[in-house]
Amino acid sequence: MKTVKFYALCCRNLNAVKRHAQYIPKEDLVIVINTQDEEFKTQATDYCIEESIEHYITESDGTPSTGKNSVFNLFKSSDYDYAVLIDGDDFVTPSIK
Repeated sequence: MKTVKFYALCCRNLNAVKRHAQYIPKEDLVIVINTQDEEFKTQATDYCIEESIEHYITESDGTPSTGKNSVFNLFKSSDYDYAVLIDGDDFVTPSIK
Protein backbone atom coordinates (compact mmCIF):
# COMPACT_ATOMS: atom_id res chain seq x y z
CA MET A 1 0.00 0.00 0.00
CA LYS A 2 1.28 3.47 -0.93
CA THR A 3 1.94 5.90 1.91
CA VAL A 4 1.40 9.66 1.94
CA LYS A 5 2.74 12.00 4.60
CA PHE A 6 1.85 15.63 5.11
CA TYR A 7 4.97 17.59 5.97
CA ALA A 8 4.11 20.86 7.73
CA LEU A 9 7.04 23.27 7.68
CA CYS A 10 6.74 25.57 10.70
CA CYS A 11 9.03 28.36 11.83
CA ARG A 12 7.28 30.70 14.27
CA ASN A 13 3.62 30.08 15.06
CA LEU A 14 2.60 27.43 17.59
CA ASN A 15 -1.06 27.97 16.73
CA ALA A 16 -0.32 26.89 13.16
CA VAL A 17 1.33 23.72 14.44
CA LYS A 18 -1.75 22.96 16.53
CA ARG A 19 -4.06 23.75 13.60
CA HIS A 20 -2.31 21.22 11.37
CA ALA A 21 -2.72 18.56 14.06
CA GLN A 22 -6.41 19.40 14.30
CA TYR A 23 -7.13 18.75 10.61
CA ILE A 24 -4.55 16.19 9.52
CA PRO A 25 -4.60 12.76 11.17
CA LYS A 26 -1.56 12.53 13.45
CA GLU A 27 -0.43 9.30 11.85
CA ASP A 28 -0.20 11.14 8.50
CA LEU A 29 1.47 14.29 9.82
CA VAL A 30 5.14 15.23 10.12
CA ILE A 31 5.97 18.59 11.69
CA VAL A 32 9.24 20.08 10.47
CA ILE A 33 10.49 22.75 12.86
CA ASN A 34 12.82 25.02 10.94
CA THR A 35 13.45 28.16 12.92
CA GLN A 36 16.01 30.42 14.52
CA ASP A 37 13.55 31.20 17.34
CA GLU A 38 14.65 29.05 20.28
CA GLU A 39 11.45 29.67 22.27
CA PHE A 40 9.25 28.51 19.38
CA LYS A 41 11.52 25.51 18.81
CA THR A 42 11.07 24.44 22.42
CA GLN A 43 7.31 25.03 22.44
CA ALA A 44 6.73 23.21 19.15
CA THR A 45 8.93 20.28 20.16
CA ASP A 46 7.19 19.95 23.53
CA TYR A 47 3.78 20.05 21.84
CA CYS A 48 4.73 17.37 19.29
CA ILE A 49 6.08 15.12 22.03
CA GLU A 50 2.95 15.58 24.18
CA GLU A 51 0.70 14.83 21.20
CA SER A 52 2.85 11.96 19.83
CA ILE A 53 3.36 13.72 16.50
CA GLU A 54 6.33 12.78 14.34
CA HIS A 55 8.57 15.84 14.15
CA TYR A 56 12.05 16.95 13.19
CA ILE A 57 14.13 20.00 13.98
CA THR A 58 16.14 21.12 10.99
CA GLU A 59 18.86 23.74 10.73
CA SER A 60 17.61 27.16 9.68
CA ASP A 61 19.47 30.04 8.07
CA GLY A 62 16.31 32.14 8.01
CA THR A 63 15.49 31.62 4.34
CA PRO A 64 12.41 29.77 3.04
CA SER A 65 14.41 27.71 0.56
CA THR A 66 16.52 26.11 3.29
CA GLY A 67 13.37 25.07 5.14
CA LYS A 68 11.79 23.60 2.02
CA ASN A 69 15.00 21.76 1.13
CA SER A 70 15.09 20.27 4.63
CA VAL A 71 11.59 18.84 4.04
CA PHE A 72 12.68 17.34 0.71
CA ASN A 73 15.74 15.79 2.37
CA LEU A 74 13.61 14.28 5.15
CA PHE A 75 11.21 12.84 2.58
CA LYS A 76 14.02 11.41 0.44
CA SER A 77 15.44 9.62 3.47
CA SER A 78 12.03 8.23 4.49
CA ASP A 79 10.15 5.13 3.37
CA TYR A 80 7.06 7.13 2.38
CA ASP A 81 5.86 7.04 -1.22
CA TYR A 82 4.39 10.54 -1.46
CA ALA A 83 4.78 13.84 0.35
CA VAL A 84 2.54 16.88 0.60
CA LEU A 85 4.43 20.00 1.64
CA ILE A 86 2.44 22.44 3.73
CA ASP A 87 3.88 25.79 4.75
CA GLY A 88 3.15 26.77 8.33
CA ASP A 89 0.69 29.46 7.29
CA ASP A 90 -1.27 27.18 4.92
CA PHE A 91 -4.64 25.70 5.82
CA VAL A 92 -5.73 22.14 5.19
CA THR A 93 -9.41 21.78 6.02
CA PRO A 94 -12.04 19.12 5.56
CA SER A 95 -14.70 19.57 2.90
CA ILE A 96 -17.96 21.16 3.89
CA LYS A 97 -20.89 18.88 3.18
